[in-house]
Amino acid sequence: MTGRRARSLRIAILASVFAASAGPRAHATEGSLAPIFGERSFHVLHVPFLDFGPADPDSPAPGRVTARLDAAYASTFSSTWHALTIHKALGRVDRPFAADEAAKIHSDFPQDRVFFLESDLLRIAGVARAGLTPTLSVSAELVWMSHDAIHGGSAVEAFHRAFGLEQSGRNEFPASSFAVAVQRRGREMTFDDRVPDSGFGDTTATLSWRPRQSSPWSYGADAAVKAPTGSARDLDGSGSWDAGALAFARRDGRKWTVDGEAGVVVPGRWRSGPRLPVAWFSRVLAGATRSFGSRTRAGVSATFEQSPFRRDDLGDLSRPGLEIALGVERDLSPRSSAALTLTENVPSLGDRADFGLALRLRFR
Repeated sequence: MTGRRARSLRIAILASVFAASAGPRAHATEGSLAPIFGERSFHVLHVPFLDFGPADPDSPAPGRVTARLDAAYASTFSSTWHALTIHKALGRVDRPFAADEAAKIHSDFPQDRVFFLESDLLRIAGVARAGLTPTLSVSAELVWMSHDAIHGGSAVEAFHRAFGLEQSGRNEFPASSFAVAVQRRGREMTFDDRVPDSGFGDTTATLSWRPRQSSPWSYGADAAVKAPTGSARDLDGSGSWDAGALAFARRDGRKWTVDGEAGVVVPGRWRSGPRLPVAWFSRVLAGATRSFGSRTRAGVSATFEQSPFRRDDLGDLSRPGLEIALGVERDLSPRSSAALTLTENVPSLGDRADFGLALRLRFR
């Protein structure tokens, strides 16, 4: 890791810890609402845009502050048949996908839709939420991202082998490689094997509405705006403003909590290398969480989401995708908790990150 990247990492960690440390001093609660286990999309081409993770059902009282620190790793590998076939034909198995291979594909198949995506991602986010009224709160999310800090491709391949899953060509390329190659029908091929610089991503502000409810049923809504503070060149941001809205409903039982969500995002232009046209996209989530005693909760969720590129003709990149998440959370103290969430793509549908692992610390 270069000195500049190391400094960026230290700044991000210190900023997140500072935001989180305000939470315990500012607000204490007698318990914690069950979280909704799930994550935003960590696909390499989705990360630059505004995207909703599961709604936070908590709502701090007026003048109170809560905080959250998220650290997530994800791995993306997907390809049309072109790159896999050319790579083998040229005898380059175990070598990175190269620019001359992309050029040959474009020369031989200029009218085909083509993509080759290989990337690791570490995303660290600090979120502070402040209560405005008994029903309204506002939050801000600061993000730091790196495509080079962690390389977990070998672990993903080992997981696939252990469970007899297909590698889908992943094991024919170095596990630590980065490459983004995309060709729309009849358009130029864009190719980038330059590992993006690590840095801060786009910043998101959210206004949340949580009406007080005494019955088992509760509901709420979020409205979010993302500012282009990240680098579109390094896939840390889109280079433009995005906006979105999310609504959720839940039913709390003695042991089980059931959640449902629906959201929509309207992205601006994408000013990155591929310059793919983007369109508004929606998502729905269904989840269930079970309490085990007063301190531990475990749950599962399914998220079905459209692609930001749904109006283009890019095969799996344009189709809706489905992710399954499993998670567990345990209270560390009356004011803090830690959660671990594992997310897996359902490959028979659209293109999503193959695998994601997220650690979340909440401070109340």
